[in-house]
Amino acid sequence: MNYMRKYIKLLEDHHIEGSFSYDRAGINAPRAVQQAIEEFHNLPEEVKKNTPLPYYILGSGTPPYKMSREDSEYTDKSSDPSTTCGNCEFAYQKVISKKYICSQIRDEIQPPGWCNQWVKGK
Repeated sequence: MNYMRKYIKLLEDHHIEGSFSYDRAGINAPRAVQQAIEEFHNLPEEVKKNTPLPYYILGSGTPPYKMSREDSEYTDKSSDPSTTCGNCEFAYQKVISKKYICSQIRDEIQPPGWCNQWVKGK
């Protein structure tokens, strides 16, 4: 049994309700995020129980409210090898697909790439 299902079972066993309502989520968020949260609230309860709000919003890894490649000046190859997506704080690799994505810009990225959102990773 995965952790989410264990958590749901725990909530059900203890008769805890409303844990998946996220009533205050998105209050100060950009409009696109607020719209995604509204869509989430309209889903059937069973779907909401099995899909936490963050997973619903970030499901594809490329939400529409992320910066565009054009606005971020993204390029597949950095002109400076010390500042690449591969060593950026915002880049990560999806576990299942193994694709690289960024928490700041839309679409897939490449480890040797660069954009104007680059921040040295830890």
